[in-house]
Amino acid sequence: MKGVWWIKRDFRLSDNECLSIATDQCSELLPLFCWEPEIINHPDYSVFHLQAQWQGLRGVCQSLRKRNSGLCEEYGEIIEVLEGIFQKFNFEVLYSHQETGNLVSFARDRKVANWCTHKGVKWIEVNASSVLRGGNADLRRVKLRQKDYRLQDPLPIPLHFPKPRQDNIFNRVSSWKELASRFSKFARSGFPVATQKVNESNAWKTVESFLEDRALGYSGGISSPNLAFTHGSRLSPHLAWGTISLRSVFNALDNRISEIKKSETPTGWLRSLRAFQSRLYWRDHFIQRLEAFPKLEVRTLNPAFDEIEYEESDELLEAWVKGQTGFPMVDACMRCLAETGF
Repeated sequence: MKGVWWIKRDFRLSDNECLSIATDQCSELLPLFCWEPEIINHPDYSVFHLQAQWQGLRGVCQSLRKRNSGLCEEYGEIIEVLEGIFQKFNFEVLYSHQETGNLVSFARDRKVANWCTHKGVKWIEVNASSVLRGGNADLRRVKLRQKDYRLQDPLPIPLHFPKPRQDNIFNRVSSWKELASRFSKFARSGFPVATQKVNESNAWKTVESFLEDRALGYSGGISSPNLAFTHGSRLSPHLAWGTISLRSVFNALDNRISEIKKSETPTGWLRSLRAFQSRLYWRDHFIQRLEAFPKLEVRTLNPAFDEIEYEESDELLEAWVKGQTGFPMVDACMRCLAETGF
């Protein structure tokens, strides 16, 4: 069977249930990533998003090449890209993880579902979190799924990557200069050098340094703009782009908690690790809110806030973005964000 693994927010090989299913079921599998103008040109997409995806994609490509495989990088609207690949590769199944994104990505996914139905392609979306699809998900069910998901062992990297038999179907990942030049809003963007490296290798290094060292100051440290640089987990971009799975983080965290409990002075460590554990649960809780109420992207959760008088000013917004409001703490934080992404 021929399949396409559509890489979305899962830039990893380890504990990737979607990839594991695809490699088990297919005799030929084409990993695909598409740079989509509709997504990238949306106002909520920044150079930090572009950089993270680019780094994640390069990491996946390098890992696949080590396993005698590769991937296909494409530019364009996903329906047109899938149609072009379908004409050449004639695949029967499309594999991807189940994504909770913005309204643009939601509309895109509906188009993909319609295209698959029209072409007779089976689309397998794999849920790699405790978030349940649709607006009727009971939060108690979500909590039960969280516990079940957390206790599962992470999946290993697949042993076999079935390649397409066609020649020249893989290609190289674009350079940063090539990528940025394709989108006008990034054409003059330099590479953000002070940001975290977002790939699978660095995700695991971040987990290790946090659980073995930095997490001791987590409780209390994350409320300080200065201390949070060191004592925050720094896993947010890795979880957001799927360079590591939430299940893998839970697994490493549980192992570390068990280790600390056996030590002579566990108190400070346990307090911080429990606080971090709670925030991992919160993450899926708030994603579930967006899944249940997708209009939260453009509307307030509490209608009472709609009555607040709001002055729309491009000048004030620009001052906030550039850290020039005159409020020292606000300005320092915004300038730091612009420089480092944190």
